[in-house]
Amino acid sequence: MARDWSYGALDDLILTGQIKRAAEPRFYAESPRRDLRLGLAGLSLLAGAMAALLYVWPVLLLTTIVTGMRATVFWSVLAGGAALAALVTWAISSRERRHWAENWQEVGDWADPPPWK
Repeated sequence: MARDWSYGALDDLILTGQIKRAAEPRFYAESPRRDLRLGLAGLSLLAGAMAALLYVWPVLLLTTIVTGMRATVFWSVLAGGAALAALVTWAISSRERRHWAENWQEVGDWADPPPWK
């Protein structure tokens, strides 16, 4: 007979009654946490850096290998690409946020369905 490897899972043991869940949430006690929300500007910088690494860096690497570009030019173009991508991301996100704040009544039920559906 095949062995049930999932039987040792904690959820299975709690459901079958082999172990009891603690009455108090001692493992999930409140701890002082930092607020890690970056906001629109921080997320735009992160998206700009990722876009620069994905699209600008390979082109610059090939250009450096073929033509022998200096390191100062390489890093300045990469930083400029990241800054430009962050600026474009911020502009598009700000426009979308403003548009949907003004036109929230035009959103269909598929985007935010009523709770009875």
